[in-house]
Amino acid sequence: MAESLILDIVNQDPFSLISMTDGVNKIDHQPNHLGRLGIFTLSPVRSAIIALDVKSTGIRLVQTSQRGEPVESRDKRNKAQFKHFSTGRLALKDRINATDVAYLREYDTADQPKQLASEITERQAGDQGTGGLMGDIDATKEFQRLGALRGKLYDTEGALLYDYFAEMGVAEPSVISLDVTTLIDGNFREAIQENVVRYMRKTKKGAKYSDILALCGPGAIDTLKKSPEYYKAMENQNDSTDLLNGYDGETVKFAGVHWVEYEGTDDDTTVALGDDEVIFIPRGLDNTVFKQICSPGEKFSQLGQKGQDFYSWIKWDRSDDDPEWVDVYVACYLLMLNLRPEMVRRATITAS
Repeated sequence: MAESLILDIVNQDPFSLISMTDGVNKIDHQPNHLGRLGIFTLSPVRSAIIALDVKSTGIRLVQTSQRGEPVESRDKRNKAQFKHFSTGRLALKDRINATDVAYLREYDTADQPKQLASEITERQAGDQGTGGLMGDIDATKEFQRLGALRGKLYDTEGALLYDYFAEMGVAEPSVISLDVTTLIDGNFREAIQENVVRYMRKTKKGAKYSDILALCGPGAIDTLKKSPEYYKAMENQNDSTDLLNGYDGETVKFAGVHWVEYEGTDDDTTVALGDDEVIFIPRGLDNTVFKQICSPGEKFSQLGQKGQDFYSWIKWDRSDDDPEWVDVYVACYLLMLNLRPEMVRRATITAS
């Protein structure tokens, strides 16, 4: 009975491709800062390759002319350039052997389907929604988000996948140096307004965003508190009852920018900002700068469909009628895309 019961389990609808994918998409994934902030707009597509119509539209002054004179002709047209980008696959599998679940059930009883299902879920999502296959993929997605924000997307081996500055035909902005001990008496606020707020407004060229976020390394956020201007803004937001309704206890609004410490991996290396690094990024509900492109998977049933955030499926041992293992798969097909890398400013915050 046990052998046939295992075969019945993996053939049942709860373990079908669609049902498993739906289940994975409902799992609370391992926490990730940029993912939680929703900076990258989820954009499902129906193919593995996307094409962008990149066009630089500037302001052109028109010469004054008299009535009856020939009308000036615009001879130089801004021709669009098509840029092609491909999504990549992040995929992992884990094998559940029969011996792995042998002692997690009452042998030869109907309780087995529930216990195997729980084991599959744990391999996918880990313990209480952390770890597992999903945790590793989520960490990799966060790594790619951070790279896209900086304008250069790398894989985990260090190979450059896309240089968005080169792809979009723009120069990489210089890194701003901010010394909080010399920027006093309103100069710190002025530096942020000029180099970040106004700069972003001038370079947006039609891009949509509603506010600006400063992601700070641990040293940068500590150094910020040495600035009298910033510290006063932080204290006001902590103490004011009126502002508490819109204050999350973590983000400080100062000089038109929301400042927050970036939460990377515990080792401060695998996925992290530099200790004194700050990244200023446009964000908001209407954000058109950052996209997470999702392509369909590799199954026949997924061809021509819009991509999903995650896919999951299983394969079991078909070598004979007595299966010994089940392989659990989790995959996503995505691209973290930065459409306006020139808008992002990077800075270092120090105290001399």
